Amino acid sequence: MSIAANTYVESIGGITEISVANKNVDLQTIVYPMLAHLSQQSGNKWFTWISNNVNAEKKSLNDFNFSRTKVRIINSRSQQEQLWMFWEALSQGNSDTVVASFQYLSESDRRKLEAAAIRGNTRGIVLVQRT
Repeated sequence: MSIAANTYVESIGGITEISVANKNVDLQTIVYPMLAHLSQQSGNKWFTWISNNVNAEKKSLNDFNFSRTKVRIINSRSQQEQLWMFWEALSQGNSDTVVASFQYLSESDRRKLEAAAIRGNTRGIVLVQRT
């Protein structure tokens, strides 16, 4: 099993990419307890989850004991729309943490997301399950 976490900025404003490189490892089992903890620590700001599978994420809220307040799940229809929504949520500054899953992010996208997270003083988490 190989798990890699790359953090680009130490302050709250920044992007962390969590990558699981084994298709037999369930990303939920490893990462969702950490996300649930972050949802409970978000204070007066939102914990925002951008997903193209809202029903699965809503089930995870219960299964992993996510906060019942200040959590929002936003539905995206495509990876491009999800990337834009992620950037927007990071830069607005009204979320403590913004989570999204991507199959691929270019280095240019990473830099733009990092700048948005710093501008919004927001923690961004990118989930990647490599196969």
